[in-house]
Amino acid sequence: MKFSGFFCDDIRQEADGRRTFVGVYSWEGVVPKFPHIFPKICLFVEIDLRNGDDLSKAEVVIVDDDKEMARLPASDTEPIPKGKGKLVGFEVTMSPVVVTKPETMIARIEIGGVSHVLRHLRFVAKNDEDAASDDGPVEQATPARKIAKKSTAPRKQAT
Repeated sequence: MKFSGFFCDDIRQEADGRRTFVGVYSWEGVVPKFPHIFPKICLFVEIDLRNGDDLSKAEVVIVDDDKEMARLPASDTEPIPKGKGKLVGFEVTMSPVVVTKPETMIARIEIGGVSHVLRHLRFVAKNDEDAASDDGPVEQATPARKIAKKSTAPRKQAT
C-alpha cells in the first residue's frame, strides 16, 4: 500500500468532480505571531490500492505536539473500492485550529499497529530565527496508540 498526503487551507469540490486545493503548505506554516487562529486546516490523503491492499483497518491520525487532534478510520471516508486498480482520495477538515506557540502538526496513517508519517507541518512566527530551517519529513515506523475514535476535533480556543 502506498500513500501520500498534504495540508492546505481549503479543499473545494468542483461541479465536474475535480478538487481544488487552496493554500497548500510545504513543511512550514508561517504566522504573523502567536497565538494564531486558522479558520480551518485540511489534510488530503491519497492511498494506492492497486495491489489489492485492504484499507479496512487503516486510520488517519493527526497529532500536534503529541495531542491527538483527529482520528478517522479510512473506511469511514468513502466506500472502499473492491478489487485492484483503485486509488482512494479523501480529506479531513479541522476547524478552527488555534496555534499558541511554535509546534508541529503530524499526519500519520496507522495500519496493523504500525504508524507511517504522511506529512509534517511546523508552525513558526514570521520573525522566528528557526523559520528558515529545512528539517523536511522524518519517516519512521512506531507502534500505534489506541485512542478513542473521532472524526475531527476542534482545537481549544485561545484565552
